[in-house]
Amino acid sequence: MKRETVKTVEKEEGFFSDLVAEVLKLLKMDDAGRVSKFFKKEVKRLKEEIKTFEMNKQTAEMEFERQLSKYDSQIEDAEEAVKEAYTKIQVEELTSNEAMENFSAKYWSNINDKEYLLKSLVDARKRAVEQYEITVKERDEKIAKRVQRIEKISKKSV
Repeated sequence: MKRETVKTVEKEEGFFSDLVAEVLKLLKMDDAGRVSKFFKKEVKRLKEEIKTFEMNKQTAEMEFERQLSKYDSQIEDAEEAVKEAYTKIQVEELTSNEAMENFSAKYWSNINDKEYLLKSLVDARKRAVEQYEITVKERDEKIAKRVQRIEKISKKSV
């Protein structure tokens, strides 16, 4: 009886090793399973990075809108100040030719200051728009790169 049991076990050993290999595959414990697990973790990490970049984009957009609103308000005030500078003539300072000369210098200096402030605000707003566009483009590129990586990993690991 003992010899038959040994022969049976030897025959079944091949069966058991095949069965163990199958169980290991099901449990993802073989090399392919570990590689697959690695890729799944990487896909998860890349998706988390994408979410982070998207949240950063939303935050940047809200900040940008707030900043634009502030610039628009300041520009509106500066435009009004320029208009007022052109109409701000003090008649009591125009009593003589000499007084007119003195007033003329103050008048144009005031207008120059107001126009310079307006131009500065318009330029600052323009730079803010350009910077925002660069920021969005960079984040979109980072998101696209991660999406592309996910696609490559998913194609290879599935």
